[in-house]
Amino acid sequence: SQNGRLELNTHLNRKISEKWSTGLFIHLNQRNKKIDNNTDGFLDTPLSNQVNILNRLQYIDPLKGWVIFYNLRFLNDQKQTGQFSFNPNIDKNSSIIWGSEIKTKRFDTALKIGYVFPEHPYKSFGLQTAYSDHDQKAYFGLRNYDIFHESFYSNLLYNSILNNTNNKFKSGLNFSLDKYVENIDNEYFSRTDKNFGAFFEWSHDNIDNLSLTAGMRIDFNNNIGTFITPRLHLRYAYNTTTVIRLSSGTGRKASNIFAENQSIFGSNRRIYIEKGNNPFYGLLHEKAWNFGASISKSFTLFNKSANLVFDYYITRFNNQVIVDLEEEGRVSFYNLNGSSSAKSFQLSFDVDLTPQLQFKSAYKNDIVSIDYKSGTKQKQLVPKNRVFANLSWKSLKSINDKQWLYDITIHHIGNQRLVSNSSNNGISQSPSYSILNMQLTRVFSNSSEVYVGMENFGNYTQINPIISSELPFNANFDSSQVWAPVLGRMIYAGFRYKF
Repeated sequence: SQNGRLELNTHLNRKISEKWSTGLFIHLNQRNKKIDNNTDGFLDTPLSNQVNILNRLQYIDPLKGWVIFYNLRFLNDQKQTGQFSFNPNIDKNSSIIWGSEIKTKRFDTALKIGYVFPEHPYKSFGLQTAYSDHDQKAYFGLRNYDIFHESFYSNLLYNSILNNTNNKFKSGLNFSLDKYVENIDNEYFSRTDKNFGAFFEWSHDNIDNLSLTAGMRIDFNNNIGTFITPRLHLRYAYNTTTVIRLSSGTGRKASNIFAENQSIFGSNRRIYIEKGNNPFYGLLHEKAWNFGASISKSFTLFNKSANLVFDYYITRFNNQVIVDLEEEGRVSFYNLNGSSSAKSFQLSFDVDLTPQLQFKSAYKNDIVSIDYKSGTKQKQLVPKNRVFANLSWKSLKSINDKQWLYDITIHHIGNQRLVSNSSNNGISQSPSYSILNMQLTRVFSNSSEVYVGMENFGNYTQINPIISSELPFNANFDSSQVWAPVLGRMIYAGFRYKF
């Protein structure tokens, strides 16, 4: 691409025998070109190197009912960012030139074994296991953040029916183990989460127009205790063109406050945690209820096939860890004292204008309201309104499979609330903006194609995205308040070839 990114994706698949097959997936990318188009002295995009290799092994015996999947993956990812003149060999942890490196090594493997009873295809059992080892070492100027996470997961499943195939059930037992060791500015945090759970899910389908799924699980967690989690899903086909869906459920989560908010390390904000007598950094675990509805309608518009979908979902938090950036130079983590909710409405419309021309569009409204200590506010950097539109065209294939493909997409991002700082002159929200992307593809045959594209056609960028970029070791320095693209117009090209 124009900004110096090189990328290689290779998929190698081989059928070893009638029942065994394997696949090797390789992804490599590199960016070694330094870019500072806004001349603030900082890189507009990180320098990066990544190697990502995945091997899959698959066994399928449809006559005997056995299925086996085994995955093995390795990831090595390195990123460098900071000031344009930063050299990690010389300036690492320098108090004169600000720079950052994030080095991640990850290994994970997963095994799935399933058996379907040949004489009773509605009856099956399965075993799922997974293990991962994630090791990240990073520094941000004079700050450091290292995390080692080791995880094991196992799940035993059994599926069958109750009286008839209109009433099916799933049941299972699962166990998970997670170990965390974190180093934040030479302060260590460590914990082990052990969870044993059992669940039962019943689904009813009257085939014609109604399906219902109701589930319940019980978990025994060493840090949370014993808790029950229900969920309910309903699908009703009012007629052949109208479908109504309803859902509700609850969930709990241990908030990993540093891993989930690593952008705070790209600032000099002081970290404060209001610790209680709880195992998650002294904070309570999170708990929320969610419920929502969806209506989809297929119809004919000017003799063209069209589809309209309404979605509305609400999440209400009983417990939540608040990430409070409202005070300049400070980030505070504390438990919710009040109310917090996320209300999401989405309207999407698709139509096939011609056999070669399709139009897709969507509007989304997000109201994420949180009771901070300073008052009730929309979550920072979350736009209330988004609009998406896509037009795709494809030519008819010729006898030798040659074809043109063209795609144009517009994203409109509405205003976002900004936290106050000394350099924004009291501005409380970002302006809205639009991004236009397009791509043209030439298909020469079933085995080869070439493409060229352009992102951010209008060259829209955020002016001065880094607060106090001229004083990176000042208390007000903050590179986490980015609400728009930093890179401008970008042109890329590539080709695909199938052997």
